[in-house]
Amino acid sequence: PLLEAHVTVSDERNAPILDLNQSNFALTEDGIPVSNFTVRAIYEQPLAVVLAIDISESMGYGRPSSALGDTIASAKAMVSTLGEDDQIAVVTFSDQIKVVQELTKDKVKVIAALDSLKPEKNASLFSAIAESALLLNNFSGRRAVLLFTDSADAGYAGYSFDEALDIAVRQNATFYPIFWGGANKEEMHKLANLTN
Repeated sequence: PLLEAHVTVSDERNAPILDLNQSNFALTEDGIPVSNFTVRAIYEQPLAVVLAIDISESMGYGRPSSALGDTIASAKAMVSTLGEDDQIAVVTFSDQIKVVQELTKDKVKVIAALDSLKPEKNASLFSAIAESALLLNNFSGRRAVLLFTDSADAGYAGYSFDEALDIAVRQNATFYPIFWGGANKEEMHKLANLTN
């Protein structure tokens, strides 16, 4: 049978290593070397990004601007840099997880979703990690979750940290936690490290 495998090769800073060819790879099947294979570089693979945004009450504090306002501005700036084939979703989390915008190529819809956000209650962080990763389930290209939070998990029913981390790893989604304030630094570092 003809088998196809997609691999991403990155350096220690998670930047892609370009210009690789067949001589850079060794392939085996059941421990037996395979010599008849080809390597083809694909540089412009579409990207799916989930913007997972903490809208807990503490995100509304701050002067002259709130943490939520600053997060929305940063998310909008990131959206403007994406390509036309890239897709974006917006997920918010407080005491509930809400998919404010499903994956779409329509940046105008994403900006409108971001503009609609307001602070609510406490943060269901672990459920947000799991649900954000699961949103990428049917996407075959590159997958990333930008997680913005100033909170630790508030302990609502849902996922434990280990369960959420397991889902994130199995979905092959790279998490970029942007965190401050009351967020658990060790958990956020572990999430980033184990999802590359």
